[in-house]
Amino acid sequence: DHFVVDQTAPELEIFDIEHMSANNGVVRPGIRYHDTNYDQNGTVILMTGYHNGVVEMTGDRKLEANGLELKLDDFAYVQEMDDIYTMEATVYDLAGNSSEAMVMFSVNRFGSVYTFDEATDALIGDDGKYYTNKEQQLVITETNVDTLEFKEITLNLNGKLTTLKEGVDYTVALDGNDATWKQYTYTLKADNFVEEGTYILTIYSEDRATNTSDNNTKGKKIEFVVDKTNPSALISGVENGGQYRMHSKEMTIDIEDNVRLSSVTVTIDGVETVYDAAQIHEMDGKLVLNIGSANHWQDVVVEVTDAAGNTEISEEMRVLVTANIFVQFFMNKPVFYGTLGGTALLAALLWWFLVGKKKKEEEQAK
Repeated sequence: DHFVVDQTAPELEIFDIEHMSANNGVVRPGIRYHDTNYDQNGTVILMTGYHNGVVEMTGDRKLEANGLELKLDDFAYVQEMDDIYTMEATVYDLAGNSSEAMVMFSVNRFGSVYTFDEATDALIGDDGKYYTNKEQQLVITETNVDTLEFKEITLNLNGKLTTLKEGVDYTVALDGNDATWKQYTYTLKADNFVEEGTYILTIYSEDRATNTSDNNTKGKKIEFVVDKTNPSALISGVENGGQYRMHSKEMTIDIEDNVRLSSVTVTIDGVETVYDAAQIHEMDGKLVLNIGSANHWQDVVVEVTDAAGNTEISEEMRVLVTANIFVQFFMNKPVFYGTLGGTALLAALLWWFLVGKKKKEEEQAK
């Protein structure tokens, strides 16, 4: 009979990758082991990503005299493969002896990813309103596989650049450790956005894998407008209390805003008509309307709203537009009541004259 006594564990080495390293280029870890009685089928490799979970890896095997060398294929160059990975290798020999080795490393080729909290997204997100009439706090999170070695926030207000100061203009909260992704949450104070104008923010960073990132190149442009000024509407062609003896009366409304209009609502005699921004632009900011004829006074109100939510409402105007002279006369209360008073006075004088004359005749007859 022939048998072998082997109490020596295989020699195991993981190469071409460093433990706790950050990598943004070719990432092809390899394992190499030697043993007099190595088991060709006794190699187990487990690659686990923090986000991606267990990842199936392929590679090239190379048999040697007393062992095996395995070189894994490169990680795919897609953003989804950026992650923190743990590679665990276990090898066995024919006697059942085993050796284990482990490395942790990052694959980081695409740098940071930027996200916004709900209130910030409502202003500057893809479907954000973009315009606001008051300053507000912004909360932006930068997520990266690796630790940031450098970070900076610059603010552009109407072309004037300013570098914001950490701890003064904004705060940063870090979440994560060596085994997890890192999240840097920037909270920018509302005081940074008090002035009216167009704001553009740039968050620039450099990570441990030597990637440079900023929100603009990542498709997360931070741009918005602060507009606190109400729009205006100038009404011409009619006056408050005006009476117009015609079938219709033309009214012109000149609309202005320092940034961008949203809508104009014109209410004539209780009937609302809304004009959107596109219609106002087509009319060059000037609405020309006709007030139709009516046998009563008509109320006219104009409400203008800009894209930031500022609203201006005109004082209520009352106009009388009718070609009917009797309606004009009746609706002109001072004249109408004056006429009634004059008629009553004339009637009283006539009655006094007639009664007085009759009494005089009777006295003469006696």
